[in-house]
Parts: sequence; C-alpha cells; structure tokens
Amino acid sequence: LPAAVDWYNQSEQQLYTQGRRLTVPEQVIARQMGVAQPQNVRVLVTPRFPLPIDPELRRASLRYGIGNPLEGGRTMGYVILIKPNSAQDKTVLAHELVHVGQIERLGKPAFLQRYLTELEMVTYARSPLEREAYRKEKLVK
Repeated sequence: LPAAVDWYNQSEQQLYTQGRRLTVPEQVIARQMGVAQPQNVRVLVTPRFPLPIDPELRRASLRYGIGNPLEGGRTMGYVILIKPNSAQDKTVLAHELVHVGQIERLGKPAFLQRYLTELEMVTYARSPLEREAYRKEKLVK
C-alpha cells in the first residue's frame, strides 16, 4: 500500500498542472456527486493513463484492471483522466467525480486501501465504491 500511495500522489502532482478546471456546469455536477471542493478538481483528456514503473506495482495494477484499454476515465486524487472518446460524456465525468468525493470523505490512503481491497475481495463489478459511482452517475442528464 505505501508504494501504491506514493505512486498515486506523485502521479496526481505531475498531472494536476496539465488539467483544466471544471466549467461552472461541471462544478454543479461535482456538487451533485458529493465533491466538497470542486474548485480543486482538474480534468485531463489524454489517450494514455499512467501506470506504475515499479514492476510489482505495475503487475498488480494490471491485474486489477488499471490500465485496461476499455478504461474510459480514472481518478487520481483531484485529477480526473478521461480518454478522448469519452471527453464529452457527462456520465464518465460524473462517475469519476463520485470517486473524488469518496477520496475527500475517506482520505487518499484509506480510499486506496479500501478500493484495492474491494477489487481483490469482490471484484470491480461488485465493489461498493464502484457501485456507488455507477448509481450516482445516473443522476446526471
């Protein structure tokens, strides 16, 4: 977990300045999704999402589906990464904003520990954190 938290924090710091701020309508969505500080969120549209360089952490990430080609969005702290083909999809943004709210609520280390534990124990599809995100994303029209 410490290596995962370090990589996560470093990635967020590197990507933060490359992202754009949320628009006013996106800030409204962020608040609906439970984000307390939408002004801190940055969105970066990019075709590639980072993976850890450390071989063991990289293998674990891939095993959990992080880096899957079908991954349309990913949240790294206050940075939301979105693939170009999902850039206009409010549902993807809303889903990732739910994760920002979860991180704010739990703190990054606790969020990562819980998220990875859920992936290991019940899989992505049954993860309570993911189920919350899928449930709330439907509120966006």
